[in-house]
Amino acid sequence: MSSLVRMLGVLDVFSEDVPVWTVDRLVEELGYSRSTAYRYVKELCEAGLLAQIGGGNYMLGPRIIMMDRQIRICDPLLAAGQKIMPGLLDMCGKGALRICCLYGDKLILIHQITNISGLEERYPRGLQMPRVLGAASKLILAHLPERQAIKIFLHHQDEIKSAGLGESWEDFRANLRQMRLDKTSRAYGEIDPDAVGIAAPIFGGDGPIVGSLSLVVKERPFSEKRLDTLSDQIQKGAAQLSKIIADLSNPYSESPSAVAMAIGPSHKEPLRRR
Repeated sequence: MSSLVRMLGVLDVFSEDVPVWTVDRLVEELGYSRSTAYRYVKELCEAGLLAQIGGGNYMLGPRIIMMDRQIRICDPLLAAGQKIMPGLLDMCGKGALRICCLYGDKLILIHQITNISGLEERYPRGLQMPRVLGAASKLILAHLPERQAIKIFLHHQDEIKSAGLGESWEDFRANLRQMRLDKTSRAYGEIDPDAVGIAAPIFGGDGPIVGSLSLVVKERPFSEKRLDTLSDQIQKGAAQLSKIIADLSNPYSESPSAVAMAIGPSHKEPLRRR
């Protein structure tokens, strides 16, 4: 790894369980030399990504708050999702709509709306979702470049086997191929035993997957006909999001600000209820 990657890796150890670290504990956790750890912490503090809170203790810094605000205002995927998801959820009935994105080998929930009590508190923005469980996770895995999928398989074989996605790379690859052909993914009770998840891919302007749009429903009994209808609606919603991202990344389109303004009514094609 480059020194920059190693330095930014310091931020990854800060979590809800362990939000405060000393340099000594960072040395023990990351295996860096003491001088290297001190240098990284100093530079991260100067950049505002860490902050000292006394007694040799450090926590995440205020610049991250500024960056989060910038993302909430300017992220085109988030802005597009906020425009189309309320109407889509009305079409789908009771449930939760989510947009998830992949960061390294971590799946991060970036936006959710729900009309089911309690789900928003259990699944807040920024939550790391299970890596290979659930419709959203499996769908993103299915559309990754093969080199990235191989890396995930090598590092998380036990999780992949437990999820029923294959005991060998050949089995895993075959399962991913089938999910790509299906265009949407379903998961029955994998994260919440009383729920079904349905997900569809969101693609960037030049083709790669940038995230997933997923719906979690808790209707009982689960009618396959009803789930087919919901799958179709989620696929259409994901296609709308993909088109907005493609428009924003097209160098021959309008300026980014003009396209961002157009995320509203011009992109909100009604999704017909069946």
